[in-house]
Amino acid sequence: MRKVVFGVLFILLCLGINIDVFALPSFKITQLTDNAGYFDHGPWISGDDVVWKRRQGEEGSYLYELFFYDGSSIIQLADVSTHDFDARTLEGKVVWRDWDSTMHDTEIFLYDGIMTTQITDNSNFDIDVDISGDKIVWEGIVAGESEIFYYDGLTISRLTTNSVDDEFPRISGDTIVWSHYDGNDYEVIFREGASQVQLTNNNYDDEYAEISGDNIVWHGDDGNDLEIFLYDGAITTQLTDNDYLDYWPKIDGNNVVWHGFDGNDNEIFYYDGSILQQLTDNDYDDWYPQVFGNNIVWYGFDGNDNEIFFYDGTGIVQVTDNIYDDRSARLSGMNLVWSGYDGNDYEIFLASPVPEPASVLLLGVGFIGLGAHRYLRRFFRID
Repeated sequence: MRKVVFGVLFILLCLGINIDVFALPSFKITQLTDNAGYFDHGPWISGDDVVWKRRQGEEGSYLYELFFYDGSSIIQLADVSTHDFDARTLEGKVVWRDWDSTMHDTEIFLYDGIMTTQITDNSNFDIDVDISGDKIVWEGIVAGESEIFYYDGLTISRLTTNSVDDEFPRISGDTIVWSHYDGNDYEVIFREGASQVQLTNNNYDDEYAEISGDNIVWHGDDGNDLEIFLYDGAITTQLTDNDYLDYWPKIDGNNVVWHGFDGNDNEIFYYDGSILQQLTDNDYDDWYPQVFGNNIVWYGFDGNDNEIFFYDGTGIVQVTDNIYDDRSARLSGMNLVWSGYDGNDYEIFLASPVPEPASVLLLGVGFIGLGAHRYLRRFFRID
């Protein structure tokens, strides 16, 4: 009997200590850029890799440069261009669009961690590029119409040929999704291998689809306002049904986030595959959430300026707290990146989690527990 009593007390003691010491994460913030007169913005992150664009010049005569940080050093991927790069990085690779001064259009470029390759060389304006593994998709403007193109690591294929617009392609593995104008409004199309399916068919716009595995999310008009829809590989579910705008959803696995109007301002909403919850509820706008697993980042107004906020599945942390705007936040795991004003111009900031004192305390509790267990076994014969 004594074995049972002391064993239960020991377990409850350890559980009680563990519950008390769990805490929300804190972050170490590193300023990746520090210059004067240049605007570093539009960051994208994958693991430790960050890519962003640097703007110089006055409004109306912008010039851009492209930079890449691999976790230890910064290199310049592209020299001065008259066009926005629209760059993104994934698993050590970077894709972007850049101006071709010979053809007087934009082309698609790929950096593989070693060298840069020009993927396209045509008379089209190639824009809105996305990457998954070795595969790339983009929108090409051909004779005034937007079409979808696909690169499998070896060859380029044109996926659409019609007299209407196909726009905003996204890719995950072998599956591609985009918005297709059917002569009346925009609908959502997805393609897997040689199979192509139109997911929506109504009289309202369904646009800006995002994809993760077999899951596809988009915002669509229901005749009253914009709502969020999710296709899980088998059926389509309308996640929201209210009298306010819900838009710009993002997805990772079964996790979906978006910002939506609540009658007063924009708030952050999160669907984890089974439960829909409103993460923020305040008197200020919270904008453009991004998701990785159950980690979520966004920027929101704090009454003075925009700051960066992070949700780890249990609670919300305000990552920045200053007198300047921080915005355009993205994440990979628990690594965060954003563009922040430093009083002179916008710079790129990177935040990584630091070990909490709770983690150290838990380790100590483990050693104490081990010693207590040995003590109890010796004097009370507890196994």
